Amino acid sequence: MGKLRHDPMAMRPFIGYNVGDYFAHWLRIGAQAPQQTALPRIFLVNWFRRDADSGRYLWPGFGDNIRVLDCIAKRCANEAEGVDTPIGILPGRGALNTAGLDISDEDMDALFSIDQNQWFEEVERQRDALRTCGDQVPDALWIENRRLYMRLAAEQQ
Repeated sequence: MGKLRHDPMAMRPFIGYNVGDYFAHWLRIGAQAPQQTALPRIFLVNWFRRDADSGRYLWPGFGDNIRVLDCIAKRCANEAEGVDTPIGILPGRGALNTAGLDISDEDMDALFSIDQNQWFEEVERQRDALRTCGDQVPDALWIENRRLYMRLAAEQQ
């Protein structure tokens, strides 16, 4: 209870065979896709990011989450700009509709900031999670974890 699990879609308890083989299966499916653009896109959203000083939520709340979903839909249709970062593509300035919101530029900057130390910790948590899967973890997952670390390290310099 209360511990972060690296378990996409909470499926690990229901996988009836080695989780490393499960990962390898989905990597093969992705590699066999006729077009890489046909694969689902994955977006990370943190609705609950807080201001470091006051602890208040930076994003206005549930009623405005549709704005984020709209931005995601536009990214999928290549209608919104994105900015490459070490952790992936973040919305560019103006890609997220904030018309009528009472949200400051400082809050928007904080929402899209990347805390390098937290991400280095995340890389290590991912490694720990992969280690629990045994020797059958596909090399591609270890390689991607190492690439994330290297992108973060390059950005830090």
